[in-house]
Amino acid sequence: MFDWNDLKAFLAVARGGSTLGAARALGVNQTTVARRIESLESALTLKLFERGQAGSRLTEAGRDLLAEAEKVERAAETFGTRAQAHRRGLAGAIRLTATEIVSNTVLMPALAEFRRLYPDVQVDLLISDKALDLNAGEADVAIRSGQALPDSDLVARKLHDYHFALYCSRDYALRKGAQAGWRNWPSTT
Repeated sequence: MFDWNDLKAFLAVARGGSTLGAARALGVNQTTVARRIESLESALTLKLFERGQAGSRLTEAGRDLLAEAEKVERAAETFGTRAQAHRRGLAGAIRLTATEIVSNTVLMPALAEFRRLYPDVQVDLLISDKALDLNAGEADVAIRSGQALPDSDLVARKLHDYHFALYCSRDYALRKGAQAGWRNWPSTT
């Protein structure tokens, strides 16, 4: 198994292109970075960098493992953030986005009770039918219909089952035909 500090050194060298650049970024000396890279390569029994006069270049194995190392880094950052949240309690601001119907029928009635339970949390409700980008920081939490993308880093939880119905006038149904469900809906009007 490898040490997390070795992985941090790996990421810093990959990003900085040299052990010297990584040492500056990490606030340690160059020898420490080189020792950590050697330790990681030894633990993995893989060569991760080609070293030369111009610096350090990732090997094929290093390039392949870089994305995984970045995932570990994000997980460690998330771990630290969540630990801080437990230490300070629930306080701060949260940007929540939902559609107008969900906001009016579910969220607005629940916000008064939420404010009573968590007075130190400020909820900024963004009512929009547009799916805001959580990864870009447009909102912190989104209530959306549908499924999360399998390759997304977002955390999704199923809140509720709900059903839709299609309605039309009798005249429209006579002219266009009554639909049995969404899949049978005509693509043109």
